[in-house]
Amino acid sequence: MTSYALNVVAVSLSLLIICGNLLVIISVIYFKQLHTPTNYLILSLAVTDLLLGGLVLPFSTILSLGSCWYSRYSLCKIRDMFDILLCTSSILNLCCISIDRYYAVCRPLIYRSKINACVTVTMILLSWTLSALLAISITILMVAKRQARKIQNTIKSEAVLSKMEKKANITLAIVMGVFLICWTPYFLSIGLYSGLDGLLQ
Repeated sequence: MTSYALNVVAVSLSLLIICGNLLVIISVIYFKQLHTPTNYLILSLAVTDLLLGGLVLPFSTILSLGSCWYSRYSLCKIRDMFDILLCTSSILNLCCISIDRYYAVCRPLIYRSKINACVTVTMILLSWTLSALLAISITILMVAKRQARKIQNTIKSEAVLSKMEKKANITLAIVMGVFLICWTPYFLSIGLYSGLDGLLQ
């Protein structure tokens, strides 16, 4: 009975999320008066929340009836990847909206020159790209851990296990290291630009 009630609540919440965000998306797209940089960020957030309500929440409800160990493994991987991707994207979109509101409230005179449609689109693309890279990296890590667990259950030799785990950890460290090396210059340049901009202002 409790499981049935939770499923009803989850389905109702999913429908509410889908309808609410769909209304926001249609409004921003249809009315030209709402075609502003701030509303583009809100549109991106609404798309993210719509996908969360339409994909992640129903999958989580289905998998709540049984563990991922007994459900189809591919369904579990898809759910985990979309969960990480969309939750991270939602958080980053909220950060972008906060930056937009900061300039609008604290620096209204330079708001239009700093936050325009081009900057907004760049922020949206960056949010989705970082979210996708993070989701892929964490999914690879989770799959590697599950594979290591399977190997541990079938192979008894501790020396072989230690060597394989060390190799897997080195591979993951290289992947994450390359990711950080590629994006660190960008974030440093953004930070330096913001600092110099503040000093010049």
